[in-house]
Amino acid sequence: MNQAQKERYAENYGVVLVPEETSARVFNDVDSFKGRCPEILQEIEEKITDYARNYAEDEQDIRMKTNALNKLQAFIRDIFPEAILKQVGSTITKLSTKKSDMDLCLVVRDGNGEFDQSHSFALHTLQVLYDELCDERPDMISFHKFIDSAVVPIVKIYLNDEFADLEVDINCNVLPVFLSNHLVLHYVTFDPRVQPLILAIKRWAKNLQVSASQKGGLNSFSFVMMAIHFLQSVCFPMILPNFWKMFPHTFDDNAPVNLRRDLSHAYDKHDAERPKHRRTVPRLH
Repeated sequence: MNQAQKERYAENYGVVLVPEETSARVFNDVDSFKGRCPEILQEIEEKITDYARNYAEDEQDIRMKTNALNKLQAFIRDIFPEAILKQVGSTITKLSTKKSDMDLCLVVRDGNGEFDQSHSFALHTLQVLYDELCDERPDMISFHKFIDSAVVPIVKIYLNDEFADLEVDINCNVLPVFLSNHLVLHYVTFDPRVQPLILAIKRWAKNLQVSASQKGGLNSFSFVMMAIHFLQSVCFPMILPNFWKMFPHTFDDNAPVNLRRDLSHAYDKHDAERPKHRRTVPRLH
């Protein structure tokens, strides 16, 4: 495939490829390592696969979080009768590990019936929630605090051992997260290599302590975005297309968030003859 064909191919799938020499340098290094140390590369592949299989959040964890969410929702309704608590983050995108925190978004209208996404409204609403917790804390909560100095303020709740000491972060009206979760979930479910790759990257970042955003590091979502970019723009043939470009009616700001829609068939119909990228997870590094 010549350069003009590659550019048309990339445009067809809504991605911008990195320069060929950049991509070649990455995969030449991987292939060189494979030639020198095939056993080590095989061991890395097995460890990544085992980690994803053994430590990815399972149905039991999800049921526990759902139970906790339902009980917190009942408490929230006494404070904000029309509000809804929605689960967001890595549990929704299937990039969560066992015993991980639960992220919730408190979706609440202001006095004009609008979903105010301003920082001041979030601070005020979460302050009300925090004060109510101070006055009458449910038995399921062992401790709580208000982190109002963060870019995105949250009320952090620590549940008791009935919920495996689960930590819960509640933000207010961060509505764009629903669209980003929607998009990431479809990427994760589109190719079986995406979840183990990102889980391994997140574990690596945590071990090196470079994923603590409170301490100046990158947050978890930044690593997810970098991995998706790599799979779209560095790998050739690409592993992930740009769904936002290919299916605008599914992923634009006005689209309903359908977390269950399977786009694989639509993608295959879009170009049944597309070349496939066959590398396994460790050979993508």
